[in-house]
Amino acid sequence: MSDALVWQAMPQGWIEFVAHGESTRDAWWEDYLRSGEGWLPDEARDALTAGYRAGCDVFRDTEFDFAGIAIAATETPFVSIMCTRVMRGTTADVGAHTYGIHALLPALRFGEDAVAEPFQADDGRTGSVTTAIVAEQGADVVVSIGEITLPGDGGNVVVLGVCTDPERRDFLALHTAFALSTTRLLPAGVRPEPAAGLITAESTA
Repeated sequence: MSDALVWQAMPQGWIEFVAHGESTRDAWWEDYLRSGEGWLPDEARDALTAGYRAGCDVFRDTEFDFAGIAIAATETPFVSIMCTRVMRGTTADVGAHTYGIHALLPALRFGEDAVAEPFQADDGRTGSVTTAIVAEQGADVVVSIGEITLPGDGGNVVVLGVCTDPERRDFLALHTAFALSTTRLLPAGVRPEPAAGLITAESTA
């Protein structure tokens, strides 16, 4: 599937830093900001644009297929970050090249409170998500890492997550599992219908 695309369902309002690519990034962002026309102050628009460009810069040289953030304007606002990498090839190929969840675990510095939980995708595949509370720059955050095989033994999907609210451990675990289970390789030209309330993003695989 050399001409395949990586697809993943994204939550409404998702700000994607990687999948759109250099050529379409600015156009995508202008389209994103149109929803704020008439009520979004220029100062806020400028601040969001600066933050968006900074996020794109941070992830420019990474190997993630998707990486972005969602901002929850709740009574206690929080930000969640999700990064996805597809390890292409058969499961045997992935293991032979030491790809997968175990190679990435040290980056998250999980402590003794790490909890690993299995989950089952709608199509019967079984994955796992590990969460933990860690200290980052003097503040506690919840982090996650999860893995599942792609449909048809086309490789593995690994998702890293961070949420600024340490009380949202279950929330982050659920969204990590959702990102894992909706990621797939599709032939060019195939566009799945997203579930209600969701948008999809794609990147060249």
